[in-house]
Amino acid sequence: MTEESRRLAQRLDDESALGHAIRVAGLATFFQDDVPGGAMLLEEALACFRGVDDRSGVWITLLQLTGMIAILEEPVRAVDLGKECLDLSHTRAHLSRSWALWGLAISRWLTGDRQAAGRLIHECIRIYQPSNRWSLVHSIEILAWITAAEGQYRRAARLFGAADPIWRSTGVLPATLRHLAPSNHQCEQQTRQSLGDETFAVAFREGTRLTTDEAIAYALEAKRS
Repeated sequence: MTEESRRLAQRLDDESALGHAIRVAGLATFFQDDVPGGAMLLEEALACFRGVDDRSGVWITLLQLTGMIAILEEPVRAVDLGKECLDLSHTRAHLSRSWALWGLAISRWLTGDRQAAGRLIHECIRIYQPSNRWSLVHSIEILAWITAAEGQYRRAARLFGAADPIWRSTGVLPATLRHLAPSNHQCEQQTRQSLGDETFAVAFREGTRLTTDEAIAYALEAKRS
């Protein structure tokens, strides 16, 4: 279907449609564990969108490409792409801005800049809208990683717990997502080993009992164990 869409867009001489066909092909390639191939296709899609000044196409492609480039360990370029994506997000467009903040945050995390990632994630959570639970749970998940990396293990376990019912409400778990699974596994295991299974389970359950509003408040409050 993707290849058919690409051929149709070429016949119609529609660069935006062609860009989206290539972008979707890039995502499919990425989720088949071919990150370099996915990134190469997204670069091609980005060029299509830039060529016709399709700002929405540029924005969505930048968002998706940022994470791929970070996974490929190209930190400077990943951050530059994330910044451009954020610049294209209108300050009042909460949905686009929250995803742009998240995209830049994960690139900062993957390139080792925990402090910058934390600041971006806090801003993303602060502008949360009820229609965007997907962005919220991604943000709480990354905040749990950052908190674990800083040695705040009990708080990290509660954040993992707070994210769990929201993940389940989306029908997806982070361990199944290519861009989250490695960090999720590493940080959760680090937290569990540091606390011990019993203490981890208690703190995790405490997190699962939080409502969405309580989870947001807990994520944004000052760090403490």
